[in-house]
Order: sequence, then structure tokens, then C-alpha cells
Amino acid sequence: MTSALPQRRRFGSAPGSMPGAGWFRWSPVFAGLLIYLVFLIATLPAAVAARMLAGWTDNTVRLHRPDGTFWRGSADALIITLPPQQSWRLTAVDWDIVIWRLVKGEIAADIRMADAKAPTTATLSYGWGRTRLRDVEAALPANDTLLAIWPQLGLWQPGGQFRFATADFSFNANEKVATGDAELRWLNASTSLSKVNPLGDYRAAISASGDKADVRVTTLQGALQVEGNGAWSAQRGASFTGTARADAEQRAQQREELSDLLKLLGKEQAPGEFRLAFSATP
Repeated sequence: MTSALPQRRRFGSAPGSMPGAGWFRWSPVFAGLLIYLVFLIATLPAAVAARMLAGWTDNTVRLHRPDGTFWRGSADALIITLPPQQSWRLTAVDWDIVIWRLVKGEIAADIRMADAKAPTTATLSYGWGRTRLRDVEAALPANDTLLAIWPQLGLWQPGGQFRFATADFSFNANEKVATGDAELRWLNASTSLSKVNPLGDYRAAISASGDKADVRVTTLQGALQVEGNGAWSAQRGASFTGTARADAEQRAQQREELSDLLKLLGKEQAPGEFRLAFSATP
């Protein structure tokens, strides 16, 4: 006489219950966990964005006293530190993360800065090693900007305001490549080494493709007329050649006052016309 083997019970099913009924019993728990996870993601604090920004830039760019959430936040200031320990502080920053760009593997944000010296609007994104600037309109104080980048210009005490604009410009700092067009204007340009101030308004048109970029400098208006072309490449570095002269319509006294500045800028290659030549290796 043989005894019948006990039937194997399906996991999560009681005798006489429908197959899979156990999963229905647990579904509210799973739904609750999912809702909680979504809640945690949706309420990520702005401090997370601050830590990510500091990490990506090796503490070159930091957010001071962030508030709100990762997705929509603000900070008292954006602090940029450049070597050797030059610090630049821009106040009243806020942002909105562009969520749909996450699908493309990018983190993108609409950024606004209400700093009185540097009002800025831009869409900034980062992904796959590439930083992309879109719809940028930025105003920057020339003195603070130039001295933060080149402290050696302290003797010149440059003044005026920079206006930077681009519809679409991207670059990869590691691979040293860039793509896009941008414009930089220097309005009411001045220097403490000139008795004539302001000197004028100037425009630099930038066009980048791959590991090369070209720059065309023109004078919009002013007592000091500057024209020239520049180039940059990852292999050769940066260079610029051009000319500077006093505007012919200026009074004789102003042309004479500009002569000392012109001699500092370059060598006279024709009566009243001075050659500009700068270069920097990588």
C-alpha cells in the first residue's frame, strides 16, 4: 500500500485560493513604496543640486545657502572661484530643472540671476561630457570679470560692461572641442591708463567648430577704433592680430590724449595706426 505524496502548495496561495491571490494582497504595499519613492525624488532638497554642482566643477562653482527643491530652487549667491583664489559672487540665483531632458541623459535647467551687476537668463545642460548653453543673455561687469580671469590687468583697471549672448553653444572641456556661435560686447569700455573715457563700444563675434574657434573684433562706436581677428585651437592656443587708432572725427586734443594708450597697446605701423598682436600657448 502506497501513501499519496502531499501536493506542493503554490507560494503565496492558501488552500482553495486562486493562484496569484498573494500578490494582490501585497500590491497595496508595493504601490505605497512606489508613491513614497516618487515623493522622495520630487522633494529632493536644493542642497543636492548644490553638492552636484560643486562636484562637477571641482568646487570652482558653488551655491551659497540653497533653498527649495532640486527641481525648482534658489540660492542666495553663486560663487565662482578661479586660480589663484580669485572669487566672484553673483547674487539671487534660481532655477527650474527641465525634466524631459533627463530622458536624453542630460541634466538641464532654466537659470535666472537677478544680480544687479550681472542679470542673466540661460538654459544650461550637461550630459555625456558636454556642456551646452542655450538662449543666453548675460550682463557682466568688465572689471570684476577681467580681474577674475587675468589679475595682471589690475594696473589697467578696466571698466564698462560685458554683454554675452548665444542661441546655442556647446563645449567639452576634457576633449577641448566646442560648437556654436556667440557674441560678446564690451560697452562703455574704459581704463585708468587713458584720459579719454569711455573709449567706446566693441563687439567680438565668436564662431567655434571642433577644436578650433575664430573671433572677429569690431568697433561699434567710440574714440578708440579697434579691428582685428583672433583664433584658438587646442594645439596652438590663442592668438589675435589687429589694429588700433584714434577716431578721425575726435578732436585733436583727444587724439593726443589717446596716443599714450596706443603706444602701450602696440607698435605704430603707419601714422596714427598701431599694430595689436597677442598670443598664448596652451
